[in-house]
Amino acid sequence: NELSRKFCSEIDCAKSLRTDCLDCELEIPLWDKICGECGANQIELKDVLLQDYQTAINSAEELLGNFAFDDAMAALTTVLESTREFAVEIVNDAKALLQRIGDEQELQHRRRDEATVLADKQWREQDYRSVRQTLEKIPIALRSQDCGEQLRAAIENETLVKQLGVEIQNAVKQRKYEGLIANCKSYLVLKPNDQAVLALLGKLTAKIKEEQEKEYRVNAAILKDDWKTALAIDPRNKIAMQLKAADEQAKAIDAALRQGDWEQVLTLNPNHAEAMKMKREVEKLLQIKTALSRLDWETALNLDPSNITGLEMRDVCIAGNLRDGKWEYVLSLDPKNAEALEMKAEAEKCRRIAPFLSIGDFESILEIDSSNEVALEMRDA
Repeated sequence: NELSRKFCSEIDCAKSLRTDCLDCELEIPLWDKICGECGANQIELKDVLLQDYQTAINSAEELLGNFAFDDAMAALTTVLESTREFAVEIVNDAKALLQRIGDEQELQHRRRDEATVLADKQWREQDYRSVRQTLEKIPIALRSQDCGEQLRAAIENETLVKQLGVEIQNAVKQRKYEGLIANCKSYLVLKPNDQAVLALLGKLTAKIKEEQEKEYRVNAAILKDDWKTALAIDPRNKIAMQLKAADEQAKAIDAALRQGDWEQVLTLNPNHAEAMKMKREVEKLLQIKTALSRLDWETALNLDPSNITGLEMRDVCIAGNLRDGKWEYVLSLDPKNAEALEMKAEAEKCRRIAPFLSIGDFESILEIDSSNEVALEMRDA
């Protein structure tokens, strides 16, 4: 071809013999290695451009591997828009990669949609473990917000189901029923069709109802002080056992009181009023006996004014003092003693007469005591 031609003269070719400079983009002959306008080295620029295209393809490959399909396609845009003859092969590579990206995107989206449908089905079946496994197969880049939330919920539910299941099993093995019903109900919120837990909850509910009925019967018996019936229903009921102990103690106390065994009564009940009264009586009798043994009839009578022995000892004492003329002491013991009162009256009469005797005033004496022998003799004289 002549240098002035713009297209190939061969009929089976007829391609353009002109191209744009890779730097200034002005038209130059296809075979020029150096741009006649800007002096740019076309060979070097070609190598740089091909390297840039290859980098774009490599980047798209990496993005494809990370399931970033839109970004991978965008990375190929510059390559796919190239019309350079020397880039035909690499452009074809980019087109092939673009096709592969589209195919992979379609495949992965289909798989994602299928996994999402399956996970929804598994969720309705409360199979949270399978939901997690299904959704985890979806690449993170392809998970929607709903998918991510469902996966998190499935993980939480799976963990909680496992935890509650272990707690329920351990509680049943160890026969620790406190809080078991609450755990069963929480478990059934997540796994409402679990027949084993449903059966367990039914048994627990029936047992609680039975316990409530038993407690009602026990309380009714206790209100009537019927500890026998209460213990027959619940042998370990503390209130019924206390009532039984109190009843047995009361019977033992009654038996001891009938026998006068106040010491035994106070052993059973240190504050028992009747036993304490009996104890005081015994102690008083002992004090009286001790006082009488010392002839201390006054102390004996202070303790028991009706004590016969004390009264007899007092009478003996009074009689002796009367014989000795100690009417004052007798009256201190018995203010109403007739003999002592007579002795007192006589003593008072003598006291009144004594002054008149000293002066011989028999008249005054006879006024006091008309039978006074001394006064009568003085009168006769």
